[in-house]
Order: sequence, then C-alpha cells, then structure tokens
Amino acid sequence: MYRMKVLFIFPNIDCGGYKPVGLTSVMNCCRRDGHEVKLFDTSFFDTKDIIENKRYAGINLAGEELLNFRPVDVTGYDLIQKKKDVKEELRLMLQEFQPDVVGASVLSVEWGLTVYLLRTVKSFNESIITVLGGVHAFADPEGSIKEDSIDIVCIGEGELAFIELLQRIEDNRGYENTHGFWVKKEGKIFKNPVGQVLSDLDNLPYLDYDFYDEKLLYRVYGGKVYRSGDHVITRGCYSKCSYCLYDKMHEVNSGNLRVRSYQQIDRIISELVYLKNKYDLNFYRFQDATFLSIGKAYLREFADSYAREVGLPFVVDTSPQTVTDEKIRALADMDCVSISIGVETGNEKMRYGLCNKPVKNTTIIKAFNITNSYGLRTVSFLMLGFPLETVNMFWDTVNLVKEAKVTNPAIGFVYPFKGSKLRDMAIEMKLFDEEDEDKGEIGYARGYPAIYNPNISVNKYRGLIRSFYLYVKFPEKYWNEIKKAELFTDEGEKTYQKFAEIYKQEDLYDTYLTEEKLLT
Repeated sequence: MYRMKVLFIFPNIDCGGYKPVGLTSVMNCCRRDGHEVKLFDTSFFDTKDIIENKRYAGINLAGEELLNFRPVDVTGYDLIQKKKDVKEELRLMLQEFQPDVVGASVLSVEWGLTVYLLRTVKSFNESIITVLGGVHAFADPEGSIKEDSIDIVCIGEGELAFIELLQRIEDNRGYENTHGFWVKKEGKIFKNPVGQVLSDLDNLPYLDYDFYDEKLLYRVYGGKVYRSGDHVITRGCYSKCSYCLYDKMHEVNSGNLRVRSYQQIDRIISELVYLKNKYDLNFYRFQDATFLSIGKAYLREFADSYAREVGLPFVVDTSPQTVTDEKIRALADMDCVSISIGVETGNEKMRYGLCNKPVKNTTIIKAFNITNSYGLRTVSFLMLGFPLETVNMFWDTVNLVKEAKVTNPAIGFVYPFKGSKLRDMAIEMKLFDEEDEDKGEIGYARGYPAIYNPNISVNKYRGLIRSFYLYVKFPEKYWNEIKKAELFTDEGEKTYQKFAEIYKQEDLYDTYLTEEKLLT
C-alpha cells in the first residue's frame, strides 16, 4: 500500500541543543503509521540575512552577554551556524525526496524564516500540500492561513489530528473538514473544530532524535558541554499568564487542556533509558511547563525509578506554588541539578494584575528557601519591559532575588507575542506597533525592549538589564559605583567592564560576592 512522503521543516534559528518534543512526537507518530519521514533542519545554517529580527541572539550568546551563562569554548563540537544557500539546500532535499506533504512546526520568532522556506516549497512544486503547526499556528491562525504558501494550519495538538489528515489525503478523500485544522482549498477557508486533546501519553511511540542534526544533542550547561536529551513527563499548564500562550491554548481548547502525565511510570522510564543508551546521553532537559504539578506520590515513585534506572543529571522548570519540601527532596534524590522557577517580576501588584500570575512574594521566597536547602542550583525566570513598568519595579525584582538568594537569576525582556493577552494590552495602550513588527523593526531579543515605555527610555532599560547581575551578585555597598555601568558612556563602559571582570574572576554565576570580600 502506498504511504505518504512527509517532509518536516524545523526552522530553528538557534543551535543551543533544543529538540522540540512536540515536533519529535509528531514525526515519530507518522513513521509508526508507515509514512516515510524526513526533516529539513536549519539549526546550523546561518539565516540572519533571512529572518526579519536583526537583534535576536542565540540562547547561549545572549546568556553570556548578560553574565547569565559561563562562557564555553564549543569550537571542538562545531556548534556554529554556517553560511549556506538555504533555499538551494531545501530544493535539493525536495528534489531528492519528492514529498507529498510538507509540515513546518514554528515558534513566532521563526515565522519569517518559515514563510521563506514554505514559499520555496511552493515554487518547487505548487501541488505539495503545506501544513503549519506549532505555537505560532494556534496563536495566529488568521494571519497564518492568509499566507499564500500555507494550505493548512493545525489548531491544537498535532499527533492524532495529523495522522487523520494524512490518511484522508492518502485515501483521496476530502480533507477540508478534518478536525484540528483550518484548511484553505479552492479559495475557501474551512475552519474546523479543534482536534482531540491527547490524553493517553503512554500510547505514543518512543521519541527518536535521528531526524535532527546530531550536533543538536550537544547542550551547554554550567560551563560544560553535555550530550542531552529533551523530554516531558507532563503536558499542559494550569496557569493563564497574560504573557504566555498557554492562556491561548486554554481558550482554543475551551478549557480542556488539563495537565496530563504518563500513567505508567515504567513506560516513561523505559523510554528515557532507551534514549540514554541509543544516543549516549549524559544529561536530560525536561521541557514540562511546570514539572512539579504532578502529585507527590507519583513523583516519589518516578524519582526512585529514575535514580535506579536512568541516573542522569537533569534540569526542570516549575512554578512557585508547586514547590514543597517533599517534592524538592525527591528531585535531589534523583540528581536534579537545577530548577527554574517562574517569578516574572519582584513587584507583587504587577505580577497579580498585569501578568495574571497570582503568587505572593512570600510564596516565592519560601520556594527558593526550600530548593536552596537541598543544594540545587536555583534559577528565577524574570522579565523586564512590561507596559507602564517603573524603575522602582526593577528594584523590587533585584531585592526579591537577593532576599530569596536565587543562585542563578535569568532575566530578559518580555515580548508581546501574537495570541497573548499582553499583546492585546500593549496595542490597546498604544505601546506596541504591529506595523513596526511587520517591517522587522521590532522583534524578540532578550536584551532589547519591545514595548514602548513612557517611564523608561530604551537606553535606560538596556543599562538596567546589563547591570542587573551586578546589582544582584555584589553587596549593596558597591551599588553607587555599579550605577555608573548603566550609562553607555566611556566611564559607564569602563565601570561595567571592571565589575564584569570581577564577576567572572570570582565565578559569581551561581553564587554571591560576600560582604567580607575586599575589591581593589
């Protein structure tokens, strides 16, 4: 029986070792169903001349520039993006593979590159059916389906829906009414209901990273390079934060997006062991939105099995409300080396109101106190650049981080992505211009604000973010001098370089300079 040839596009603009679990799962589901699958992976292509956002810097580079990450020499691993004719590389793969369907999973920061690649597909063969999935697809289905190079937009989770779509195409049945997709056909758009939310994670095929460039196995963490796997044990998130697209997911799925986990712990453990052995992994990055949302009994059983059978260091993300002594003890027992906790801002009023994240500062401090007590590296996810933010709010964040004794705070500028409530607010307040975004004058960048703020200039913001780690990691007696580093003057640059050099020499990435330390 003839099966479909499906080419997936991973329009990755970062070579930091990220392998999206959702895309990997969909590709493996297609292969299990008998379809022939290939991947066009742009992770190690230099696409800066194609993407519209010129301020974007890769994960590792942006982290090093802000003193968040230790610099690491990765030249021996060839983890660099090389100049190639991306269009020609894609055309060669299209010529060789002759796909029936091309699917692209895209984040909003990858939209410009994705359109460039899908237009290349259509110029090669207009009859190839193109499908857009990923975060950007459900965040902006209206804008996505208007793009001439896109035939179908996936709304919601893709595994079950995409297999059904391929079956209908293969059987030469009408696919315009397939649930989970908006379909553009013969000048008409069919807006179908959202597809089924996947609840039985145990029935998914094991992930397989063979589709990706092998160099994506390498991940930089804590000044070292690891062979790292990406996975989840849960899907979904119970929060509806204004800056996050999980809120949009809840809306699209009419609230039917509960947190789901693998029911059989032996099933997920065996997959983690399989990946560890097949790819010689020595590290895991769990991509769960909030890893500790699982029950304590489940986590305890998972921790015992993981420690016994997998035994690799790993990192997770979670929210402050989910942190308990019992759960952090379980993480420590299974060799978790770092936990990242969503804080967003030190200003409680803004966190509750504008961010729609109702978490008290006392809850946050307690969460970090518990985690620090077990010797885990603690990371706080923080953002600057919210509408009508003030400099005093910046200081609220500095002071909260210091009080909580976060060992490795991570900060960047918030971006009002399409589909988020934050975007609606910023546009309504006339603080964000969609036309500037379309022209490429605004785009996500960790170190550069996207939302206009009448209270804080762009240069003031840039000075604050580059000085943030100095304020946090150095005692307050140095703050008056550090303040000079906020300015982009000769004196400001000299001051910044002085403290940045001390920061690196004292290795303050995961610790604080003590009061007793005398600086010369």
